[in-house]
Amino acid sequence: MAHRRCMHSMKKTLYFFLSTLRNVLDPLCNFREVGVLCYHSIGAAAAETTISSSAFAAQLAYLHARGHAFVSLAAVAGWMRGEQELPQKAVALTFDDGYRDFLTTALPILERLRAPATVFVVGDAEASRAQLGNKVPLLSSADIRHLRLHPLVEVGYHSLAHADVSQLHGDALVAACAPRHGARLFAYPGGVYSSEAIGLLPKLGYRAACSIKRDLVAPGADPYMIPRHVVLRSMSAREVAARMTQASRWYRACTSWVRRRA
Repeated sequence: MAHRRCMHSMKKTLYFFLSTLRNVLDPLCNFREVGVLCYHSIGAAAAETTISSSAFAAQLAYLHARGHAFVSLAAVAGWMRGEQELPQKAVALTFDDGYRDFLTTALPILERLRAPATVFVVGDAEASRAQLGNKVPLLSSADIRHLRLHPLVEVGYHSLAHADVSQLHGDALVAACAPRHGARLFAYPGGVYSSEAIGLLPKLGYRAACSIKRDLVAPGADPYMIPRHVVLRSMSAREVAARMTQASRWYRACTSWVRRRA
């Protein structure tokens, strides 16, 4: 346990060092940074992916104060295709699983900052519960209809029952991924996908899909494999913001070099 805490502390120290270096260099380099954050529940549940409302608000305020602009996920996909421009430092906010606290807790905070967001809902809430591993209430059909009319919200799809789509094929894969609620954006459950799933989604009418690969978004990259950083309750606002910068790429390069040397 002590070794694990020490390693975690060292990783955070490295991240903050690289983040500071990035901040020093940014006025000279004017980095192009487009990133996507992946949230789950915003509330008081004990899960590691549940963020308190105060922490969520602080993270968005921190990003905003440091010049990051909130944009829609659809705009990010359009930028990847070369169809539109984005601010130099853009962040898209996404919420997986479709918990009801997106409507009751997260949305009022998003509205204060005029920050767009995509919420990925499951098709069958009851069948999804075992995969989700919690009892946090999910959005109802009425909630989803309400959210589809909200100017800041896009409702995406997260499969029928939060299945591992990499293990599904043919008709079973189609049944799991076929869009509901007019969804044009998809998020792979657990961030897991297959070449078959990636090839199927455009045929089903989706414009883009999200993984949970920890990286910034690159122009010209595959919009059906959009990387995202998952936000955990242990992360500070500063750490979340660092992941939306070049520091996250430098951190991955450093840790990869250390693993190769080990």
